[in-house]
Amino acid sequence: MRKFYWVVVYLTVLLMVFSCTQKPATGPISVKVNVNLPAGTTVKDFEPRLNGYISDISVITLTVKKDTGETVLSTETTNKTNPSFTFTLQNAGKYNFYVEAKRADGSKVFKGQRENVDITAGNNNIVLDAMFVNGTIRANIQIDDTVWSRYNVTSSTLEFKKDIEENWTTRNLTINAASTMHEESVYPSMYTLRFKIKLSAKDQYTTPPSWDNESNPTTVTVNVDPDRIRNVTFKVMFNSERNEPQVIAVVTQITLPYAPEVTGLTAIWNKTRNELAISWNYSEQNARFYIYKEIKDSDGNTTYELVGNTQNKNYTISNFDQAEYDRINGIAVNAVVDNKESGLTTLAKGQFQQLQAPDAPTGLTGNYEDYSQKLTLSWNAVSGTGVKYKVYKKLTTDSDFTLVQDNITTTNIQIDLPLSDWNNLEKIAVSAYNDTGESARTELTKSSITLLDFAGGSGTADDPYLIGNARQLQNVGKSDYLSAGKYFKLIDDIDLNGVNWTPIGTFSSNLSTTAFVGTFDGNGHKIKNLTYNDTTKSNVGLFGYIYNATVTNLIIENANITAKQYVGALSGGAKNSTVEKVGVRNSNLSAVIDTSNAYVGGLIGDAVADNTSANVMIIRQCFANNVTVSAPNFDNARAGGLIGRFYANTVTTGTIENCYAIGTVNFKSTSSSNIGGLIGLISSNTTSGGKAKVVNCYAAVAPGTTSNNNWRGFIGGSSVFVTTDSGNNYFDKDVAQETTGSASSSLQTGKTTAEMKQQATFSGWDFTNIWTINEGNDYPRLKWEF
Repeated sequence: MRKFYWVVVYLTVLLMVFSCTQKPATGPISVKVNVNLPAGTTVKDFEPRLNGYISDISVITLTVKKDTGETVLSTETTNKTNPSFTFTLQNAGKYNFYVEAKRADGSKVFKGQRENVDITAGNNNIVLDAMFVNGTIRANIQIDDTVWSRYNVTSSTLEFKKDIEENWTTRNLTINAASTMHEESVYPSMYTLRFKIKLSAKDQYTTPPSWDNESNPTTVTVNVDPDRIRNVTFKVMFNSERNEPQVIAVVTQITLPYAPEVTGLTAIWNKTRNELAISWNYSEQNARFYIYKEIKDSDGNTTYELVGNTQNKNYTISNFDQAEYDRINGIAVNAVVDNKESGLTTLAKGQFQQLQAPDAPTGLTGNYEDYSQKLTLSWNAVSGTGVKYKVYKKLTTDSDFTLVQDNITTTNIQIDLPLSDWNNLEKIAVSAYNDTGESARTELTKSSITLLDFAGGSGTADDPYLIGNARQLQNVGKSDYLSAGKYFKLIDDIDLNGVNWTPIGTFSSNLSTTAFVGTFDGNGHKIKNLTYNDTTKSNVGLFGYIYNATVTNLIIENANITAKQYVGALSGGAKNSTVEKVGVRNSNLSAVIDTSNAYVGGLIGDAVADNTSANVMIIRQCFANNVTVSAPNFDNARAGGLIGRFYANTVTTGTIENCYAIGTVNFKSTSSSNIGGLIGLISSNTTSGGKAKVVNCYAAVAPGTTSNNNWRGFIGGSSVFVTTDSGNNYFDKDVAQETTGSASSSLQTGKTTAEMKQQATFSGWDFTNIWTINEGNDYPRLKWEF
């Protein structure tokens, strides 16, 4: 009985012990594993959904192991966009979870793991974060036999970076053989690689003695896939044409979509502008796009050249000419959003739309008129719809053309071009354009632009050549115009200051070809500051010689002329011409010949009237005011305040009418002759005669030398050949310091200075239409000169 008692106690204690000890859970335990895919493998954040690396994945596997390493579960799914696994475990405890996404060939796209996870009774939710499996960049450096035999490798580096990053990773390479391989494990993306190498010659005879590509490293852009090897071969070769080494890169093509690809990729090649305009569609915000040129070599190897990046959905590649089109295979765009990459969407060059702008204009001509400063251009019309034109200019100080005017719808235009631009002009150009693009420019050099001789006109009586500046005035002396009987008209005052003046026309035995033969209308304007100093030349003035010509409505101011002989502010000589309403002010005229007659006058040096033409020599309503006329070196001077000599050669009707002279006549000595206040001498043909009519004129001219018995206050010379109807002329005897006006006492009357300033003195003169006077203060003046 006692023994039985202790058995019962022992069993009771055991029961109590086991009832207080927790037994491990047994039976099915529910587990769900969700896989967070790495950025770029899924497109669940984008609509519409597009495949990234998912298209590479064959199956996603999950392996579950106990913490002891024993595998308790292996399962898989083909749900690649939202991979998850639901299963049961028999026992609670600590477990390790491993997920892998595999391609059909067994290579891995991504993987993830969680270890030492406590699994308890009930429902267990596990989340695994997956990451791409690194890919490999394998750089193969191959040096050909020629380079390897001639050079040592001093240094070499491989640099690489993601296209979406700024910083480069640099690896120094050790090259001890002609073929060297270097590998880098990198996270999948688009990478740009640069290879640099320095070479030094193995002997002193090798040329070049050293070589490197440091300043222009060989560069290539490649895709790197998960668990794939990207082979890039840098070939160091000897270029026999350039007689130096070179490096080329060879890679193979791969398509690597990470994120939504761009759609609607198009390219428009404007062959005229040498531009490739690329555009595409993309629905996501905050995307940046990387643009590449696709290059394919003769061996079928494809590389990509990074062109640039933008946040716009378009990009223009400049300098895209025919040679560049021929070089590339196409273009490609990679979109990046939140570090997710789309990979390359490509477009073959055969799919480019090619735009041909209008043809360049032909037949471009131009002329420039430097008074109005107008450039006139014309060209042939360019065919096409909506064609317009642009005009450009390029100065010698410019690096390129600048636009002058656009939106031109005609084939001729007149534009303002300042004289400063004309003086510095290098070229003018015209292009045609429309909505398609702009043509090449048709250029016209300055030397091909006609500088117009005149400001307008055709040289007829109704349409005279217009003269607005000194250059155009000088052009009157060109052979095309000088003796052609043309008509000319001033349209502005002209200042000849600083101009190396050449008198218009000259004397010869055939005046019809060398003298000015035409009509010159000063139009009430002035020609100022004519300066000439050449003592070897004769027939000098604004004109050298005029013949059968007409000069009217002109004032010459501040002329300073020194020449040999035949000198006058208007003309050195004149024959059978009409000079009307021409005046000279504040001028100095000098003929320095010492072996013959000077023939110098304030207006004309020598005026001739003869019967060689139907015209007669007429000088009407002309004046020379405040002039100094000098014949310092020959006594028989033939010098006068208005005209040096008037030669009536067989013609009885040469006329000097309503004219005056005020100033000084200088001569050599007290023996000088043929010197007078208005005219130095009126002479006649000794055989056939000839006379001039001198009426309603006056002179207030002082002699440069006193006590000369040959000096005359009005007309010099021992005889005066004038018509019987000449007369009613006057001279200031106070200024002339002489009471004798000429050899003909009836021709003129000497008056005091005071009398010369009174209208009553000039009986019979027309003070209504021709003359005016500031009574008591000034000599009579011609009305037209004010």
